[in-house]
Amino acid sequence: MPDPGLQLKSFLDKMATHLKSEAFSRGKKTGQYRGTVAVASEGIDFREMSRRVLGKQWETLTSEQQGRFVDLFSKLLKYTYIKKITQDADKKVEIKRQRIRGRRAEVKTMVTDQGGIKPVAYRMILKNRKWMIYDIIVEGISLVHNYGEQMRGILRDKQIAGLLTMLSQKVNKLEVRQRRGQS
Repeated sequence: MPDPGLQLKSFLDKMATHLKSEAFSRGKKTGQYRGTVAVASEGIDFREMSRRVLGKQWETLTSEQQGRFVDLFSKLLKYTYIKKITQDADKKVEIKRQRIRGRRAEVKTMVTDQGGIKPVAYRMILKNRKWMIYDIIVEGISLVHNYGEQMRGILRDKQIAGLLTMLSQKVNKLEVRQRRGQS
């Protein structure tokens, strides 16, 4: 079985190398975004993350609705966090410990950047002999849990059609801002 901590470190190093590359620093915003998304997709399982965000509601969706949600939610995450990721190119990550339970693992790290030191844990799932991130916990706050509460609240009020419409509108706004070079 591959080591989740080593695979996480390799992924984070690859992301840092990409963000520090000359091609990245000289590239246009659109190219920077595409390159960063490509690297992020190598280590993050957006489908698994989406499934966990919706929890039990996931099973009530058609495969088409699931696919649409994964597409929109992953775009939302990519556009929302791309600026944050690019600002974190100089952070240093130290693997502290890991716990493996079957096909799931949690790798705890300490991240050092200009703002100090903070704990970040990565929850991962083993797929095809590769550990993929499905949740990131920063200072005790889970990305999946946070978005899960928001999405399930919208689902209760507006059903899946309303949630997909809201996500689509938000992603469209973020795409326009990204094309204009805004954050």
